[in-house]
Amino acid sequence: MEITEGKGVEACVITTPAHSALGSALGSLSKGGRINIYTSYGDKPEFPVDANTLHRNEYLITGSEGRTEYDFYQAVRLIAFGTVNVTALISQTVGFDGLEEGIKAAMSSDTYRVLMEHEVN
Repeated sequence: MEITEGKGVEACVITTPAHSALGSALGSLSKGGRINIYTSYGDKPEFPVDANTLHRNEYLITGSEGRTEYDFYQAVRLIAFGTVNVTALISQTVGFDGLEEGIKAAMSSDTYRVLMEHEVN
């Protein structure tokens, strides 16, 4: 809300099973805002909003399941052409010599994504 000067966001896609993401998404929506839950949960989290809040703020909440080959190729194109910048999503990059360190980092809850970099000869 601070970033949008109190207006909130029109749309939010939740891609993490972290329960706190649900609350953060709801707390960042503008009136009439939309949330798409594009993840699955290992448990059954309580949805952190009551029906009156949904009604009064006219929120639209949907879920999506399933990805297609087209979705994958479209995402790769968007990243490759720089249309979508994913730099902030990468916590660490390692080479083959840092593979063990990279795997340990990837298993840590403090790390978002670890990439393995290699050269093709």
